[in-house]
Amino acid sequence: MRLATEVVHDLKDLEVFGLELPERKLHKVKGTSLWELRSRWQYRIARSPFFGAGGRLLVVTTIFQKKTQGIPKTGLRGATERMEKWKKGRR
Repeated sequence: MRLATEVVHDLKDLEVFGLELPERKLHKVKGTSLWELRSRWQYRIARSPFFGAGGRLLVVTTIFQKKTQGIPKTGLRGATERMEKWKKGRR
């Protein structure tokens, strides 16, 4: 439950500071338009892929607990599909 609390706290920081958060929290996902917000509590890490949707609007595509070194291909594919679907619906 504490990891979920950290995720909420970090999402609030993302809302306030945008892409100005420290590098240890934010990472650009190579080869995509996605960014990744990393939240830590003890030895656990949650990942929240998101994208910029114009102005200060940032859309989080999913949140999951990290179990591997990188974003799993299925998680990345799902996040990318959600981003494309969201953008397509806005046109």
